Amino acid sequence: MDDMTLTTLRKSLFRVADRVLATGAPVRIRRAGRVLTLSADAARKVPSRLARLKRRKLIAGDPGTLWKVRTAKWRGRANAG
Repeated sequence: MDDMTLTTLRKSLFRVADRVLATGAPVRIRRAGRVLTLSADAARKVPSRLARLKRRKLIAGDPGTLWKVRTAKWRGRANAG
């Protein structure tokens, strides 16, 4: 874990932040006798939109037989209504 002062951090804030995010190694910042820790929170990864979808049962019957389903044949104007 690296230690630095707030003034040093201010000079290279983006470089330090990128390093913390890339390596996961936290940085301790000293200011007026107190210590602040800058760290990446790996536990708060946001799942993708697909992973957040609610699982639903949409198929009535055996899903293995779906490939056998026959559909009507398109006959141009007769099907158009």
